[in-house]
Amino acid sequence: MNDDHFKEILDHFRLSWPGYRKVRKGVIKRLVRHMQQMNVRHAGDYIEQIKKRPALRREARRLLTVSTSHFFRDPFLWSYLEEHLLPALLLQKPARVNIWSAGCALGQEAYSFVMLWRLLADTIGPLPPLSLLATDMNREYLAMAVRGIYARGIAREIPKDCLDRFFQFENNRFIIQEDLRKSITWLQHDLTDAPPAHDPFHIIFMRNNLLTYCRKEIYQDAVKTIFDALITGGHLIVGARERLPCAEWGLFGVDDCPGVYHKIRVCHSCPSNIS
Repeated sequence: MNDDHFKEILDHFRLSWPGYRKVRKGVIKRLVRHMQQMNVRHAGDYIEQIKKRPALRREARRLLTVSTSHFFRDPFLWSYLEEHLLPALLLQKPARVNIWSAGCALGQEAYSFVMLWRLLADTIGPLPPLSLLATDMNREYLAMAVRGIYARGIAREIPKDCLDRFFQFENNRFIIQEDLRKSITWLQHDLTDAPPAHDPFHIIFMRNNLLTYCRKEIYQDAVKTIFDALITGGHLIVGARERLPCAEWGLFGVDDCPGVYHKIRVCHSCPSNIS
């Protein structure tokens, strides 16, 4: 499958070629295997088949998901969370802190937050209960996240004291401790659907997924519902290179940390389209 044929499939799902350009090789391999299983050789025929069969369409869409992530990805963000955002949140004395890792892939982001939360408790004392919801549309990625088993290469991403405290090393792999895995609620969810039933969130992570891989006509309504799931005063965190038209939505970028947006008001008259 060449790039032009791959673009045909992306066009069918209204996905973004610029978002997929750097990761396309692995995605194309998965699609080609699926086409071979269906005994289909051409992208046009593949699209016609998945139009007719909803189960095949769902599988094709799953194969287009991307799992690229790391523990403590973008260290400047995690420093900002530890030194500024979370201490400011805790000064408000919330009864419970609600976090949503939206599009959690293989779980590294969700586990990173729980580790940071526990390290913060060591520094400042008892913290409010934490409710962390981690969701992804890809059930296979989600199952791998729940298991919490990672290749030894993650030692390059995580400080040694965190590895020693939160992981077990067995059979040349790192395994997240059971109590850490069970502290997270895992749920299959597509970000283009309504948000999961939950109390409003103080922080929503939506990094390098919806805004990167979907076109505007797909993500514009989804961003509005995600905005509504935030409490006023809460924070939406997207990828450092992703941007939102924040002023129209009551979301304003934080100068000290790229990708962090602060919800300053409830927006009852937000535009239906993002431009």
